[in-house]
Amino acid sequence: MTDYLLKFPSKEVAEQFGIANGFASTSEVGEVVSNLASHTHALCVIGEHNGDGQYWVLFRDLVGIPIPEGGEQFIHWSSATGTPKPVDEFTPQTFWASQHQVVITTPIKNIIGGAIPISTTLTTLKTTSKFTL
Repeated sequence: MTDYLLKFPSKEVAEQFGIANGFASTSEVGEVVSNLASHTHALCVIGEHNGDGQYWVLFRDLVGIPIPEGGEQFIHWSSATGTPKPVDEFTPQTFWASQHQVVITTPIKNIIGGAIPISTTLTTLKTTSKFTL
């Protein structure tokens, strides 16, 4: 398992990269929808962090997915390097939790058609919503 913190120059570049590599698709109404989780990966769209247009995504590779062509340029950090994730004002401090209860730090719009309150946990979602995480 490898975690990546990805930084894209814009939301549009992130969306196109996701679509081209099967991590996102375009809905019938033209909206880009992220594939948040599968048996091979999980991702958390962080979005803009410092208001500079940079677009961040936390990605967990569960099975050793090859890095797509051109993907290296977007890797800000990888757990495979063995170095700790940067902790500074320029890097989003969103982490995967090691326990079953995970606090979502930003609203997620693509799960059930609306934003989820910041205090909602995945445990709560799993027991109160009609979808599989």
